[in-house]
Amino acid sequence: MTTQARLFWQIPEGEKNQTSIIQEITIIGRGSDCDIVLPDERVSRQHTEIHFNGESYLISDLGSFNGTYLNGKMLGDTHPLENGDQLQIGPVRLRFELLAIPRQSPRPTLVVPESTSQAYLEISTGTQRGARFDLVKEKMVIGRAGRGESWDIMLQDRAVSRPHAQIVRDADADADEHTLTDLDSANGTLVNGQAITEPQTLKDGDTILFGEDMLVFRIGGS
Repeated sequence: MTTQARLFWQIPEGEKNQTSIIQEITIIGRGSDCDIVLPDERVSRQHTEIHFNGESYLISDLGSFNGTYLNGKMLGDTHPLENGDQLQIGPVRLRFELLAIPRQSPRPTLVVPESTSQAYLEISTGTQRGARFDLVKEKMVIGRAGRGESWDIMLQDRAVSRPHAQIVRDADADADEHTLTDLDSANGTLVNGQAITEPQTLKDGDTILFGEDMLVFRIGGS
């Protein structure tokens, strides 16, 4: 989406910073994998999330230890952001600047166009429930959306790593086999409730858990 909002902040005894909010989900925290990194021990690894829902910007605390403050009050539920809102995350004060109400941009296409492949993943639980991903390439990488990455399968769950796992198709095998491998993800990959530690061949109906998203592997039908 076009840049329509910015954050300004200054780490105590540090330089002033500003960043444009250019993606649907922006994670703020101490962890190096966050979109905005605040290197202070009073900031949780993943502390706060700003989410653009197509109409407005929303702020949520991610279960941080010290909480997120909006205009001097501790944030409870998800709350919309307005121009000039003041945030405090640990010792860091941030100012939200809304330049304009963004026009809703189309979400990334979740359904891959029809192909000769009959195998696909379908999300059965999670924020993208019902989304289908046809396995049309020999290797499909699964990862969390954000920070400009472009995985073959993009999941919005913040418990999913960047990247998280991959599925490789062996077109020469008798049954057109698909093998799932975890890519050293932070929270692991579970197949039928069991964490996998080595590549695993998938069977029709297998359930796969990436973070909090449950997907079902299907083959042989549409």
